[in-house]
Amino acid sequence: MMVGVRNEPMAGTPRYTGYGLDLRENSSVVSHGMPNKPNIFADAQTVQEQDAYASSSLFVPDFQGSPSDAAPVMDFRFNKLYAPAGGFQVWGGDWEFVYYNDNLASYDSLVNWTMRDCELRGGRISLGLPYHQIDLTQYYGSGAVDWENNLFENVNLSLNPATWWLNGVVNFDEAFTARNNLFKGANWLAVEPVRVPGFGSVTTSNYIYYMTVGSKFSFLERTRLAEEQERVEKQYLWPISRIDTNAAYQTAEKLLVAASIDVQALNRDCIAQILPLIPDGEEEKHFVPIYTVYWMKQDQAGSIAEIEFVEPTKTILQMHVMKSEYILRKPLMITNVDFLFSQTNAPATTHVPAKQ
Repeated sequence: MMVGVRNEPMAGTPRYTGYGLDLRENSSVVSHGMPNKPNIFADAQTVQEQDAYASSSLFVPDFQGSPSDAAPVMDFRFNKLYAPAGGFQVWGGDWEFVYYNDNLASYDSLVNWTMRDCELRGGRISLGLPYHQIDLTQYYGSGAVDWENNLFENVNLSLNPATWWLNGVVNFDEAFTARNNLFKGANWLAVEPVRVPGFGSVTTSNYIYYMTVGSKFSFLERTRLAEEQERVEKQYLWPISRIDTNAAYQTAEKLLVAASIDVQALNRDCIAQILPLIPDGEEEKHFVPIYTVYWMKQDQAGSIAEIEFVEPTKTILQMHVMKSEYILRKPLMITNVDFLFSQTNAPATTHVPAKQ
């Protein structure tokens, strides 16, 4: 699959759209290719002539919700992304290498971004500061960026989603994890540490547990996910006649109930879609019994909840629930947070001038 992003004129105005995909709260984009057939995202100008400038960015995280809303989800595996000429692969919030708020893609850069086995070439990635006219003393929400086994070639990176360094308040909690990635040919890689007020993630030998949506356990991902999926694909290759979406749906319900997810409410409000994994070249012949079940609302883009699992072993590979009201667990709380923070070192003095 190849997706071409266009910078389109807006009818009746002298303006252009400017960006590719604008991702608001509770939205998601899931793009899973195959090792020998990756999905490709590029600006249309790279493959055809246009009378407009290239798009500024392929993807723009654009969270404008509250802590009970889920940050937009970007879930990529086996993708190739080619930045527009002089532009961004992903750009949220402010681009900090110009005067503050002179170059704003969105109000903030909160996102849940999982990316594995991908190649990104050229341009920039910026998860930048929030818009300075919002109340920077308030906490708005949390997200997580998790990169594994990716190539970043000639991609400049800046990850600084909150103004902790400015006023001591973490208004956007963005956990960041990177494993086994290759960064080459770029001019800079800047990551700003943040004093985290929320709960972020907990990593065990088998899983990463994310407490993101409403400070509740809402995301679960298998550690070494790519290796686990590859192992399962080698172990199971069943004839297409063995696909059983009914059994897969029942398994998905049981797994979500065990994780304290309100499946009855999901079934009431959403439509479920069940997809088995069919490897490239095996169409109408074989499949791998890895099922992904999505719950989606008819009037909304993206999924409300999704789970990927191995049917024979009932092993969860990934689980994401985007809305707090479908999570039956209570929010996690720390009753002595002020005392705990008082035991840490004072923040280092910064040379960055105060923003106006």
